[in-house]
Amino acid sequence: MTKEITVIEIQIDIIGKLSMAEVVGVVASSVAIGTLAAQMTSSVAKLKSYWDQVKDAPEDINDLIEQLEFFRQVLTNIETDQQQHLALVVIMDRMSLSNCLESGGPPQSFD
Repeated sequence: MTKEITVIEIQIDIIGKLSMAEVVGVVASSVAIGTLAAQMTSSVAKLKSYWDQVKDAPEDINDLIEQLEFFRQVLTNIETDQQQHLALVVIMDRMSLSNCLESGGPPQSFD
């Protein structure tokens, strides 16, 4: 008749043959390995999270560059219009100033 030996029985047998210092060392090593595994799991999760955030960065940067290019074109058009129609700009500035002074100053906030 064959007797099946369980892992627990093997561990108990091994621990029974070890000195107290060796048992403490085995337990400490087991705890250290468990702690290391938990830290590595946490690090891998953080790394994946960072990667998920960063992998879309080139697309986001391209979107921002396109928006900046659009605003550059708008500002260039405004500058060109002002250079071509300098007299009109001066007239519009004076009209705006007159309207502001007639109304009693700059608009008040509606807070």
